Amino acid sequence: MTKYSLSFTSPINPPQAYPPLSHTQVWNGLMRKCRRPQDFLGVLADCHILREDANGMKRILLFKPGMGPPSNQATEVLTFHGQTTIDILLVEAGNLMTQTISRGRGADELYLTYTFTGEFLDIAEGTAHALEKGRLLTSELDQVVPETIELIRAWVGIGEL
Repeated sequence: MTKYSLSFTSPINPPQAYPPLSHTQVWNGLMRKCRRPQDFLGVLADCHILREDANGMKRILLFKPGMGPPSNQATEVLTFHGQTTIDILLVEAGNLMTQTISRGRGADELYLTYTFTGEFLDIAEGTAHALEKGRLLTSELDQVVPETIELIRAWVGIGEL
C-alpha cells in the first residue's frame, strides 16, 4: 500500500490575468464544477446528483467504458465549508480531495489550492510503480489548478458567471 498527500497552489489573479476574478466568481465556478464534473474530466460520461443542500452534495460519477473502476461508477460526498473549501470524499476508495480559495494581503490577491490524500492498496510502497504514480498525481494537480482558474476566467469573460 502506498499513501500520497499532495497539494498545489496557484495565484488566481497574477499581474497578466484579465479579467481579475473575485472570490465569489471563483466559488461559483467551483460549484459549477461540482454539479457538472463531466464537463471537466474526459473520463466521465455523466454525473447524477443524489442530494444537494447548502452544506454539500452526494453524487454518482459515471465513467466512460474502460476509463474508471470496474463498476464504471463512483460515489462522492462533497462538503462545503462556507465559500472557502470543498472537501470531496471518494467513498469507495476513501481518497480525499480539497479545493480551497484563500486570500493574500492585496485586494485581488487570491489563491486556489487543491490537495489530494489517498491510499492505493495495489501499489507497494517504495517501488518504481509507487514513484511513477506519485509523479502522475503531482502532474495532474499541477495542471488542474491553473486550468480550473483559466476556465472560470473564460466563463466570467463571456458572462456565464
